[in-house]
Amino acid sequence: MAELLKERSQKEIRGNIDIVQKRWEDIDIQKDLTPPYDLVIASYSLVMPDLKQAIENMQKVCSGEIWLFWMAGMNSSENQMKKLWPVIHEKSFTSPPKADVLFNVLYQMNIYPNVSFTEMGHVKSFSSIEEAVEETRKKLNCSPDYDNQIKELLLPDLVSQDGKYINQERYKSVCFTWKNKA
Repeated sequence: MAELLKERSQKEIRGNIDIVQKRWEDIDIQKDLTPPYDLVIASYSLVMPDLKQAIENMQKVCSGEIWLFWMAGMNSSENQMKKLWPVIHEKSFTSPPKADVLFNVLYQMNIYPNVSFTEMGHVKSFSSIEEAVEETRKKLNCSPDYDNQIKELLLPDLVSQDGKYINQERYKSVCFTWKNKA
Protein backbone atom coordinates (compact mmCIF):
# COMPACT_ATOMS: atom_id res chain seq x y z
CA MET A 1 0.00 0.00 0.00
CA ALA A 2 2.86 2.37 0.82
CA GLU A 3 4.47 1.79 -2.59
CA LEU A 4 1.19 2.49 -4.38
CA LEU A 5 0.68 5.67 -2.35
CA LYS A 6 4.21 6.80 -3.15
CA GLU A 7 3.66 6.11 -6.85
CA ARG A 8 0.31 7.89 -7.00
CA SER A 9 1.51 10.85 -4.96
CA GLN A 10 4.34 11.46 -7.41
CA LYS A 11 1.98 11.31 -10.39
CA GLU A 12 -1.25 12.87 -9.13
CA ILE A 13 -1.06 14.58 -5.79
CA ARG A 14 0.33 18.03 -5.25
CA GLY A 15 1.87 18.69 -1.89
CA ASN A 16 3.96 16.85 0.60
CA ILE A 17 3.30 13.34 1.77
CA ASP A 18 5.32 11.61 4.45
CA ILE A 19 4.94 7.85 4.51
CA VAL A 20 6.13 6.45 7.81
CA GLN A 21 6.20 2.68 7.87
CA LYS A 22 6.34 2.20 11.61
CA ARG A 23 3.88 1.28 14.28
CA TRP A 24 2.54 4.36 16.06
CA GLU A 25 3.99 3.19 19.37
CA ASP A 26 7.48 3.08 17.77
CA ILE A 27 7.34 6.58 16.27
CA ASP A 28 9.49 9.30 17.77
CA ILE A 29 7.48 12.42 16.93
CA GLN A 30 10.59 14.62 17.04
CA LYS A 31 12.78 12.40 14.81
CA ASP A 32 10.36 10.60 12.48
CA LEU A 33 7.78 13.29 11.71
CA THR A 34 7.60 16.86 10.45
CA PRO A 35 4.25 18.16 11.72
CA PRO A 36 1.77 19.65 11.37
CA TYR A 37 -0.04 17.32 8.96
CA ASP A 38 -3.35 18.10 7.25
CA LEU A 39 -4.26 14.41 7.27
CA VAL A 40 -3.11 11.45 9.35
CA ILE A 41 -4.09 7.95 8.25
CA ALA A 42 -3.59 4.72 10.17
CA SER A 43 -4.62 1.77 8.06
CA TYR A 44 -5.00 -1.62 9.77
CA SER A 45 -2.13 -0.82 12.11
CA LEU A 46 -3.82 -0.42 15.47
CA VAL A 47 -2.95 -3.61 17.33
CA MET A 48 -0.89 -2.10 20.11
CA PRO A 49 -0.61 -2.15 23.87
CA ASP A 50 -1.64 1.50 24.31
CA LEU A 51 -4.18 2.51 21.69
CA LYS A 52 -5.09 5.71 23.52
CA GLN A 53 -1.46 6.90 23.50
CA ALA A 54 -1.16 6.20 19.78
CA ILE A 55 -4.29 8.26 19.07
CA GLU A 56 -2.99 11.08 21.28
CA ASN A 57 0.25 11.07 19.24
CA MET A 58 -1.75 11.29 16.02
CA GLN A 59 -3.62 14.27 17.45
CA LYS A 60 -0.37 16.00 18.45
CA VAL A 61 0.88 16.03 14.86
CA CYS A 62 -2.39 16.61 13.00
CA SER A 63 -3.88 20.01 12.21
CA GLY A 64 -6.64 18.55 10.02
CA GLU A 65 -8.39 15.21 9.84
CA ILE A 66 -7.54 11.79 11.22
CA TRP A 67 -8.68 8.64 9.42
CA LEU A 68 -8.43 5.23 11.07
CA PHE A 69 -9.21 2.02 9.18
CA TRP A 70 -9.92 -1.18 11.06
CA MET A 71 -11.86 -4.42 10.77
CA ALA A 72 -15.33 -5.25 12.08
CA GLY A 73 -16.29 -8.81 12.81
CA MET A 74 -14.43 -12.02 12.14
CA ASN A 75 -12.94 -12.58 8.71
CA SER A 76 -12.76 -16.00 7.04
CA SER A 77 -9.16 -16.57 8.16
CA GLU A 78 -10.12 -15.93 11.79
CA ASN A 79 -13.08 -18.28 11.40
CA GLN A 80 -10.64 -20.98 10.28
CA MET A 81 -8.43 -20.24 13.30
CA LYS A 82 -11.49 -20.45 15.55
CA LYS A 83 -12.10 -24.01 14.31
CA LEU A 84 -8.50 -25.24 14.29
CA TRP A 85 -6.93 -23.48 17.28
CA PRO A 86 -8.70 -25.62 19.94
CA VAL A 87 -7.75 -28.83 18.11
CA ILE A 88 -4.08 -27.88 17.94
CA HIS A 89 -3.53 -25.74 21.05
CA GLU A 90 -6.25 -27.13 23.33
CA LYS A 91 -7.64 -23.68 24.05
CA SER A 92 -10.02 -21.34 22.27
CA PHE A 93 -8.87 -18.85 19.67
CA THR A 94 -8.89 -15.18 20.62
CA SER A 95 -9.30 -12.81 17.70
CA PRO A 96 -7.60 -9.42 17.70
CA PRO A 97 -9.60 -6.36 18.83
CA LYS A 98 -12.18 -5.11 16.37
CA ALA A 99 -13.75 -1.76 15.50
CA ASP A 100 -15.94 -1.74 18.59
CA VAL A 101 -12.84 -1.56 20.82
CA LEU A 102 -11.43 1.30 18.76
CA PHE A 103 -14.76 3.14 18.90
CA ASN A 104 -14.90 2.75 22.68
CA VAL A 105 -11.39 4.18 23.08
CA LEU A 106 -12.32 7.15 20.89
CA TYR A 107 -15.55 7.65 22.83
CA GLN A 108 -13.68 7.62 26.15
CA MET A 109 -11.39 10.31 24.69
CA ASN A 110 -14.45 12.46 23.81
CA ILE A 111 -13.90 11.85 20.11
CA TYR A 112 -17.12 11.19 18.21
CA PRO A 113 -16.02 10.11 14.73
CA ASN A 114 -17.88 9.70 11.48
CA VAL A 115 -18.16 5.98 10.84
CA SER A 116 -18.46 4.21 7.50
CA PHE A 117 -18.46 0.52 6.67
CA THR A 118 -17.18 -1.15 3.51
CA GLU A 119 -17.29 -4.75 2.38
CA MET A 120 -13.74 -5.73 1.48
CA GLY A 121 -12.21 -8.65 -0.35
CA HIS A 122 -8.80 -10.18 -0.65
CA VAL A 123 -7.85 -13.02 -2.97
CA LYS A 124 -4.97 -15.32 -2.08
CA SER A 125 -3.71 -17.79 -4.68
CA PHE A 126 -1.82 -21.01 -3.90
CA SER A 127 -0.06 -23.24 -6.42
CA SER A 128 -1.11 -26.34 -4.47
CA ILE A 129 -3.21 -27.43 -1.52
CA GLU A 130 0.05 -28.23 0.26
CA GLU A 131 1.14 -24.57 -0.06
CA ALA A 132 -2.18 -23.44 1.47
CA VAL A 133 -1.78 -25.93 4.30
CA GLU A 134 1.80 -24.81 4.95
CA GLU A 135 0.81 -21.14 5.18
CA THR A 136 -2.04 -21.99 7.55
CA ARG A 137 0.30 -24.13 9.64
CA LYS A 138 2.60 -21.10 10.06
CA LYS A 139 -0.33 -18.99 11.25
CA LEU A 140 -1.22 -21.70 13.73
CA ASN A 141 2.41 -22.18 14.81
CA CYS A 142 2.12 -25.96 14.68
CA SER A 143 3.94 -28.98 13.29
CA PRO A 144 3.15 -30.90 10.08
CA ASP A 145 1.43 -33.50 12.29
CA TYR A 146 -1.74 -31.40 11.91
CA ASP A 147 -1.66 -31.11 8.11
CA ASN A 148 -4.61 -33.49 7.60
CA GLN A 149 -6.89 -31.52 9.94
CA ILE A 150 -5.83 -28.26 8.31
CA LYS A 151 -6.42 -29.67 4.83
CA GLU A 152 -9.91 -30.91 5.77
CA LEU A 153 -10.84 -27.46 7.04
CA LEU A 154 -9.33 -25.52 4.13
CA LEU A 155 -10.67 -27.55 1.21
CA PRO A 156 -14.29 -26.31 1.40
CA ASP A 157 -13.07 -22.67 1.39
CA LEU A 158 -10.68 -23.03 -1.55
CA VAL A 159 -11.77 -22.74 -5.18
CA SER A 160 -9.76 -24.67 -7.76
CA GLN A 161 -9.09 -22.51 -10.80
CA ASP A 162 -6.54 -22.97 -13.60
CA GLY A 163 -4.55 -25.46 -11.52
CA LYS A 164 -4.38 -23.08 -8.56
CA TYR A 165 -6.24 -22.90 -5.29
CA ILE A 166 -7.92 -19.60 -4.57
CA ASN A 167 -9.05 -18.38 -1.15
CA GLN A 168 -11.50 -15.48 -1.43
CA GLU A 169 -11.42 -13.62 1.86
CA ARG A 170 -14.34 -11.32 2.70
CA TYR A 171 -14.52 -8.94 5.63
CA LYS A 172 -16.04 -5.67 6.76
CA SER A 173 -13.81 -2.65 7.08
CA VAL A 174 -14.61 0.41 9.18
CA CYS A 175 -13.32 3.92 8.62
CA PHE A 176 -13.39 6.36 11.54
CA THR A 177 -12.78 10.00 10.61
CA TRP A 178 -12.83 13.22 12.58
CA LYS A 179 -11.51 16.73 12.42
CA ASN A 180 -8.80 17.14 15.02
CA LYS A 181 -9.35 19.98 17.48
CA ALA A 182 -5.72 20.34 18.51
